[in-house]
Amino acid sequence: MKYRAIITTAVSFLLLLAVVAAGLNAVFTVTLVEAEFTVFSRDGGEEEIEIKKRLDEFKGASSVFTDIEELRGVVNEYPCMRVELLQKKYPSTFEVKISERRECFAYARSAEAYAIFDEDGVYLYEK
Repeated sequence: MKYRAIITTAVSFLLLLAVVAAGLNAVFTVTLVEAEFTVFSRDGGEEEIEIKKRLDEFKGASSVFTDIEELRGVVNEYPCMRVELLQKKYPSTFEVKISERRECFAYARSAEAYAIFDEDGVYLYEK
């Protein structure tokens, strides 16, 4: 009899933990990635669309366990874009402000090719 009471209590406790975990997962699931862009060029507009699609892939993930640097990494794959603000807004939103880097100077690599840099000296692309 005592053995049955211990088993029943343990199973009840595990069920309670499962219900609490499911509830927390429902509350802390990413439902929105607010992405605000400042772009100046047509290429920047095209990259904006691509980045939005990539950031939307985070919807449905846990906002607790999603590392904010993963979102920064997505934006950093596009050298012409810079993250101005990146923060979690609990329980279910990430806020991202992204701006396009401005071309500032060029360095001649050859007679036909120039390396383009922004005002911070970050290499953007070759033209």
